[in-house]
Amino acid sequence: MEPGHSAELPAGFRWSSHAIQKALTLNPGNLNARYNVYSMKQDFARSESSLLRVAKVYETTYGRNDNRLAIPWASLCAVYDQRGNAEKSASCHAHLVTMAEKQFGPDSPYLVRELTAEAQALRKLGRADEGARLEQRTQSIQAAQSNPN
Repeated sequence: MEPGHSAELPAGFRWSSHAIQKALTLNPGNLNARYNVYSMKQDFARSESSLLRVAKVYETTYGRNDNRLAIPWASLCAVYDQRGNAEKSASCHAHLVTMAEKQFGPDSPYLVRELTAEAQALRKLGRADEGARLEQRTQSIQAAQSNPN
């Protein structure tokens, strides 16, 4: 079978949520697939739960400071943003900023996206001053990239 193609299912085969659940739990690497299924169904609570498990598996496998942890954390932040949970979103994006600072440095353009998202969440929480400080930092990073003297 070629990659990206699925096998044909026997006639009369029906997917049940039990069958999907069992298939997804057979391999811990399929936790991301579980997140995708729940995300498509707009089941944010289960998406969050799955991503927290993925983060724990990555942390256990690779270590607490491994940059691969950014994968489940970025998805987790997206869930919080979609759900409109500003408190968790701000905290999540702050965590990603910390991870990116360790890997790329405090003035890296890789920080811009997460700093912007964190600032937006802080503003939604009524913490406009903190959000403004992050936006100023974002502008400084972008200006430094535009004028790399």
